[in-house]
Amino acid sequence: MLPLIRFGMQPGIAWAVHKEVLVRRGLIESAAVRSPAQPLDPGSRAALDEVLAALPELGAA
Repeated sequence: MLPLIRFGMQPGIAWAVHKEVLVRRGLIESAAVRSPAQPLDPGSRAALDEVLAALPELGAA
């Protein structure tokens, strides 16, 4: 979980990271962010994919 927290604390993209995770979990419909936040660029989105893939599934026994 710490890698996700660390990744999600990056200046400028923190809101986008957290919203993208909520979209992927089905809790919200859009990861759109308002200025001054920036949306995730393709490289950041790929890095988030790697961080999430390394985490155990929630609720897994």
